[in-house]
Amino acid sequence: LNWQKKLDFHDKLCYLNSRKLLKTYRYENGKKHLVFEYFSLSELVIECFEEISPVAQEKEVEFVYKDNGLNTIIEADRVDMKTVVLNLLSNAVMYSNHNEQVTVNIEVSTNHIQVEITSRGITLSERECSTMFNKTTGEVPKYTTIGHGIGLYLCKKIVESHYGRISASTDGKICNKFLFTIPLTHQKHSFEASQTLYI
Repeated sequence: LNWQKKLDFHDKLCYLNSRKLLKTYRYENGKKHLVFEYFSLSELVIECFEEISPVAQEKEVEFVYKDNGLNTIIEADRVDMKTVVLNLLSNAVMYSNHNEQVTVNIEVSTNHIQVEITSRGITLSERECSTMFNKTTGEVPKYTTIGHGIGLYLCKKIVESHYGRISASTDGKICNKFLFTIPLTHQKHSFEASQTLYI
């Protein structure tokens, strides 16, 4: 049943929000263990689509997926990268207008992979774009529902721990974009299938 799926999603969201607080604490206090492994970021994005679909269907938001690096394998902490994608997608859906599209575009270069998430709805100012990944989000009231302010800050910590960058931009009218870029492989690369980094 659709209502059951929505309830299950919101219950899971509450659980994930508590996990965000714990992860943030670990990142800030040097107690976070990054487990690097090889996986397809494209498959992870599709997995996130499926988890967020109950809320997207409620708002009649359609996902559009563009990927020129289909099945490209990256080396990263899969659990934490899923946290980043889920956070950005859930924000995009929640602040989109009804009956709109959320577009995810993946681009692959020689050494990096870039994920761009575009939504149409409540627009941000340039000031908000420059501060929304800060730990305190008092200047971005549109993105301060429970768990989401700290969630964006956590996204920044995760991406930066992978030697990447994350940003937000707006056209000032109706479109907002979230973008993050990380290396295809861990910079302190080893030839093992999986490795752990303490930060």
